[in-house]
Amino acid sequence: MAIQELYSGARRRAGPRVWLEGRYDVNEVAICTIWQGRMLRTVGDHLDAMSGVTTKEEAAEFRRIVSQAHGQGERFPLHFGWLLGEFEPEERHRLEDLFDIEHPIFGRHDPDPMQLMLAGMLFGDGVPIPVIRKHFGWDDDA
Repeated sequence: MAIQELYSGARRRAGPRVWLEGRYDVNEVAICTIWQGRMLRTVGDHLDAMSGVTTKEEAAEFRRIVSQAHGQGERFPLHFGWLLGEFEPEERHRLEDLFDIEHPIFGRHDPDPMQLMLAGMLFGDGVPIPVIRKHFGWDDDA
């Protein structure tokens, strides 16, 4: 199916559906977490702390603390996968490996700017994530 068909079909639907647990601005106050004696209040604070993690052990502890603070039990909050898109590819891949997470749409792929824009338009118009991933070939374990 062509991207234009996916997009025009999505536009006919009633409106965008939200497929994630929470949407956060980088400066928005998030659920507070204490990490290494520092209060993490915003999503930006959490991202800064994530980027400072250097070992799998640290990553596991960060996941445990953040998951509990967010009431997710042992499940790492989904929005951390979404926010990997804020990092440059090299850093994003390092964090994907350390935290064993990936971006929900792009997976571990490095989309070009056009793919980013089109995927964002499709998602914003309610096209389901599996359809977007399949269209761009991001539904494998690259």
